[in-house]
Amino acid sequence: MASSGFSPAAPPVFNGEGFHIWVVKIRTYLQAFDMWEVVNTDAEPAPLTANPTVAQTRQHANEKTKRHKAMSCIQNCVSDVIFTRIMACETPKQAWDKLKEEFQGTERTRQQQLLNLRREFENLKMKEEETVKQYSDRIMAVVNSIRLLGEQFSEARIVEKVLLTLPERYEVKISSLEDSRDLATISLTELINTLYAQEQRRASRMEEHQEGAFQAKAKATSSTSAYKGKKSWKNRPKPDKGHVEKVCKEKERPRHNEQQPRAEAQIAEDGSDNEEQVFAVSCSAAQKKVSEGWLLDSGCTNHMSPDAAIFKSLDRSCKTKVKVGNGHFIKAEGKGDVVIRTPTGNKIISNVLLVPEIDRNLLSIAQLVEKCYTVVFKGNECQISDPSGSMLMSVAMTEKSFVVDWNKGFDNAYAVSSEYSKLWHQRLGHANFKSMAQMVNKEMVENFTKTVQSEDVCEVCQMEKQARLSFPTNTTWRAQASWNWCTHKSEVAQVFIKFKAAVETETGCKIKTIRSDNGTEYTSAQFQSLCKDAGIKHQLTNVYTPQQNEVSERKNRSLMDMARCLLFEKNLPKTMWAEAVNTAVYIQNRLPTKALAHKTPFEAWFGFKPSLAHMKVFGCLCYSQVPAVKRDKLSKRAVPGILTGYSMVKKGYRILDPLTNKIQVSRDVVFDEKACWNWERNEPEATPEELVTDQFEADHNYPEMDVDDEPVRGTRTLVDVYERAHVAQEEPCCFEEAEAHQGWKQAMDDEIAMIDKNKTWELVPRPTNRKVIGVKWVYRAKQNTDGSLNKLKARLVVKGFSQKYGLDYMETFAPVARLDTIRLLIALATQKQWKIHQLDVKSAFLNGFLEEEIYIDQPQGFVVSSKEQKVYKLKKALYGLKQAPRAWSTRIDSYLLSLGFERSISEPTLYVKKKQAEPQLIVSLYVDDLLVTGGD
Repeated sequence: MASSGFSPAAPPVFNGEGFHIWVVKIRTYLQAFDMWEVVNTDAEPAPLTANPTVAQTRQHANEKTKRHKAMSCIQNCVSDVIFTRIMACETPKQAWDKLKEEFQGTERTRQQQLLNLRREFENLKMKEEETVKQYSDRIMAVVNSIRLLGEQFSEARIVEKVLLTLPERYEVKISSLEDSRDLATISLTELINTLYAQEQRRASRMEEHQEGAFQAKAKATSSTSAYKGKKSWKNRPKPDKGHVEKVCKEKERPRHNEQQPRAEAQIAEDGSDNEEQVFAVSCSAAQKKVSEGWLLDSGCTNHMSPDAAIFKSLDRSCKTKVKVGNGHFIKAEGKGDVVIRTPTGNKIISNVLLVPEIDRNLLSIAQLVEKCYTVVFKGNECQISDPSGSMLMSVAMTEKSFVVDWNKGFDNAYAVSSEYSKLWHQRLGHANFKSMAQMVNKEMVENFTKTVQSEDVCEVCQMEKQARLSFPTNTTWRAQASWNWCTHKSEVAQVFIKFKAAVETETGCKIKTIRSDNGTEYTSAQFQSLCKDAGIKHQLTNVYTPQQNEVSERKNRSLMDMARCLLFEKNLPKTMWAEAVNTAVYIQNRLPTKALAHKTPFEAWFGFKPSLAHMKVFGCLCYSQVPAVKRDKLSKRAVPGILTGYSMVKKGYRILDPLTNKIQVSRDVVFDEKACWNWERNEPEATPEELVTDQFEADHNYPEMDVDDEPVRGTRTLVDVYERAHVAQEEPCCFEEAEAHQGWKQAMDDEIAMIDKNKTWELVPRPTNRKVIGVKWVYRAKQNTDGSLNKLKARLVVKGFSQKYGLDYMETFAPVARLDTIRLLIALATQKQWKIHQLDVKSAFLNGFLEEEIYIDQPQGFVVSSKEQKVYKLKKALYGLKQAPRAWSTRIDSYLLSLGFERSISEPTLYVKKKQAEPQLIVSLYVDDLLVTGGD
């Protein structure tokens, strides 16, 4: 080492933190000086021969010296506190093992750390505000921690993780990469750099898209300047007015308590000292907004307004920036249309930016000219004509500016049609017009524009909301958000547990008090025990005194009033009351309430304003697209349905197919809000089996949820029915019936023998701190193709429904091959003339290793004599366990990868083994069935 002139720097001193990083550094340091072998193996140098040479003697002495050098290196690379723990060790191997045992833990601890890191890796997802570089750094931090614990982690797996968890804005780029590259061979660095380049281009385009406003300039070099040869003036805003004070440069004096304006809307600049005073208007220095008119501005590139209430339509997703005269940028929070009245009728000002930071409306002359309007300044007047030449208005100059006043009020100038207001009245479940107006005026929601109260009486509201005049009430409770989960009274206790966990996790606050009536579901011992254990104070109302719980009672009435309106509006049957109530809850959480100041319950709970852009009339007729895989070229591309609400777990609408009485979730829907379904009409046309639904996003890891779909009812021939009826008579329903039949008894013996052969379990004492899960026997008589009996099959299954998430299982997802993949594989084999083999793995789930501790009861009929109190601890999975499919999938995945197969990125159940860059063998996995084909 010395001859090469290389001397590596000593590793840092270990002080008890960052052990895994320190281990790598000191190991590299010891390897550089050829001392790692004596630390890792504690090997003694070989004894000298009878007549050693000088070189052999020197070599032997050097080998013995290495132990002392390595010991010295380890001792000098730890702090004094750590040194006291290894000072009694005699060899470097002992000192090394002592440090590893204390700071790295046992093998069990390492496995637990690996399990937590793997779970963290699986849950990683790119955040909306993150850049690609930041996300890759976050992934690599977890991956490096896994690698430091000794587990191999391939780069292909990291690339796959990045591709699966990127937001939708990268879909186009990923698609282009799939078309141009083999994603299985792309490196992580290349992928990140490609995505980062796209990110940079998007950022550049966003900067170029910033709107420029108020940049009128008077150049001193212009020969047409009307003020040439005159003195220059500088403009400053007064602290208490919205106009500009003229201050001569030669007489400028400091001013006390002068406020600095946030931005100037229009500034005429000139470097000449001989310039006359110039016109300037400060649009954001004023303390009070001026919204009674529109200021004609030749330096403004877009129409702008600070008042959201005057827009007929407003798209708040259109975000941009506006550059003002002082070089600063202010935000434009939307773009839309404004209706005005002119002598020739109503006109629409389109593409108006909503800029809350300015203090008055600006009418861009440049944008008017672009729309072929004519603007003529003549004397003290400005005349504006439409493209046809008709005079729209004549504006007189006031205080050296031209301000357009639309009849001194927005109620006339920005008229909104009554039909438009009625439509939103229906969309919002016949909400009160005052509440709708409050939502606009206080900007409580997004994508909702001004409405006017209809003079017509709403028949639906009168029919379904009519009530006696209210009694005076007094309450200090704040009605914020509503939920609607329970179907039966017996569900209250379990639903409350889920509700408590959800709201406390989401808000970080604890439930202190609840108030309810004296219903048995609330006074039961189970519910009282829940409140007592959680430290919750449970208040009960007096008998026959619902007024004491007026918040809940009033909310129930409001929900039922709205639900009746929703059903009556579109003549829906009462069987859809549950969907109507769910939708009523959804709408009520987006309506204002007196208990909250200028906020909706949604905003008070989640912290941001809800958007109403997706809202449609409940029960209206709609058409949902049928996916291409469910139709041929000549089939209908859409089927009619009825809107029954909004999905809470997917981004889509809940659509009822009235012909099949199934509810599907779809985002590809076209609505006819004025139409409804004719329930008396018989529709003979057949419809596809399924409608389109949103796909799960790979990174969400949702817990198990109730599925909206009813089970698909297939069809059987009469022969099938007879065969199944015959078999059903032979299948026992319990263990006692099976035990009396020798065939079923032999089937159970075979099942236990297979479990013992796979070493699936071990008999252990019953644990005191873990739950023991029950098991049961399931019997199935398998048939031949002709309907005759093939064999009797007994399966021992675990009662997985009693497992608890986080304790008995964590991850349950296991991929299954898509039918498209299987069809494509068969077509490829046919084209290449390959042979196809189908394999069925016997008792496949018994091969999957478990990561959690699972204990089960001894199966009925096979209880070990004199050990009845013991239970089985599972080493491998059994049928019925929630994690059994995932355990089997992980096991077969690692096995196929060890054989040299490569897993497809886009289809996780497809494995390819290549030979000279050509597919040699292809395996498609469908649970425990394997489809094998290839050219070899």
